[in-house]
Amino acid sequence: MCRYKKHIAKLNFLATFYAIGYKRVILVQSLLFLVNFSAHSQGPSLSYYYNPNTELSWASSHIFFEGGSKQRISFLPVINYTTRAPMGTYGYSKNIELFGNIVFVSNGISMETGFDCYENLDVSNKVVMFYYDFPEKVNDSSVIKSFDDRILDAILHGASGIIAASYKTPAPIKYFKKYPVIRREVPVIVVNRNTADAILEAAGSFYKDSVEQWKTAGKLPELNEHAKMPIGINLQMVGEFDVLTSKYFAIRFHGEILNKDRIVPLVELGDKSVAFLLKLFNGIDLKWEKEHIVYFANYDSKLFYTGHWGMGLSSEAGIFNVRLNGNKEKDHFGLIVHENAHSLFNNNLGGTNSFLNEGVARYAEAKATNPEMNNLETIAFLKSRKLYRLERLLNIEIGESTEQSEIAYPASGSFVEFLLETYGIVKLKQAWTSNFSKVYKMGTFELEKEWLLWLRKKYHLEGDIIKGHLNKNN
Repeated sequence: MCRYKKHIAKLNFLATFYAIGYKRVILVQSLLFLVNFSAHSQGPSLSYYYNPNTELSWASSHIFFEGGSKQRISFLPVINYTTRAPMGTYGYSKNIELFGNIVFVSNGISMETGFDCYENLDVSNKVVMFYYDFPEKVNDSSVIKSFDDRILDAILHGASGIIAASYKTPAPIKYFKKYPVIRREVPVIVVNRNTADAILEAAGSFYKDSVEQWKTAGKLPELNEHAKMPIGINLQMVGEFDVLTSKYFAIRFHGEILNKDRIVPLVELGDKSVAFLLKLFNGIDLKWEKEHIVYFANYDSKLFYTGHWGMGLSSEAGIFNVRLNGNKEKDHFGLIVHENAHSLFNNNLGGTNSFLNEGVARYAEAKATNPEMNNLETIAFLKSRKLYRLERLLNIEIGESTEQSEIAYPASGSFVEFLLETYGIVKLKQAWTSNFSKVYKMGTFELEKEWLLWLRKKYHLEGDIIKGHLNKNN
């Protein structure tokens, strides 16, 4: 249900990502947060993935000696923020099979003059490891490079993979936001301090001692020929998902975990939802462009692959979802309509404020399932004096705060229904890219009063409830 504003071209999922240059890229599609939600409760805590007892059926990683011994290491993939997929999978189109020697390059910073962790090092076809947040004092305090720039440096030096280690964060999660600066993706994982220590200790006392001296002296270790560790890493990850297509959609899913028979009904509901939405909003010229859906079997795999908690995510990269249990239409249709409404409006009209964006989706969801749900939930908050003033609602980023979103979701749907029923779809289209006062020729207070009086008339509310709300400060 959370929709981030679209401000980049869409990525075309069916072609190879980095072969298409700056062409349009379209990603995924379907459901999201339920109304009464806690985003971080819809998925495990990050520490789950860093527990050495956790086993993932879709990914594994080991450090190894050529003598035959190996040790499992805990990690999370670094997520390409543009594709919302692990680095190295090229947007769910390629499996990861990384096998190579590890080269330790301290903090991974490379400058053209004066400071270069890669000086005299050949890391071509090797796996680079560095700390990205080490508490150091380098010789030149102006040498500051972002996490993304350090990833880029490693790739440009020819690394076949990257281990980004956090010294400070017990359960790190990281995103790479530099696409389309690079066209060549390599697998990138993030590990915590415990895992980094295990790698250093396995390689030998020299490496652990060097890091301790680095911290104590505030000076980068001079590794020289020791940069290349006597150990390697073997990283395996399912990255190529199965694909189903229909008139309006292309759906990706991990076929070894999600049976095709569980996906086919959702494809049919997706097509049905598009027809429903085009009819619902037929007063303005909206066109549907073929979209892509990625489904995950549960919250654990969705969080691992996308770096996002919750049932679903709708963003500039597309929409990614947990495949809900249940096979009846009622189990899925409302939420599919909700997310497809986001796509329909954002793809045609661009971004808008969060309240209006969610309001259109909630309105459509209600029309598809329970027409009264938004109004009744809003009235319940109104009666309990929990409903926020409209001025505040218009400035809430729905999905960022559990308490605020719980109230703002139904209120947004109710408000949009009021606007449509009172002023029509054309005015709503104008308000999408303009301000309410200009389009509706009244201030926020007057518009809020009209909305509440509309609810009062529709549901026979007591006048004192409206008066009491309008006298609130927030």
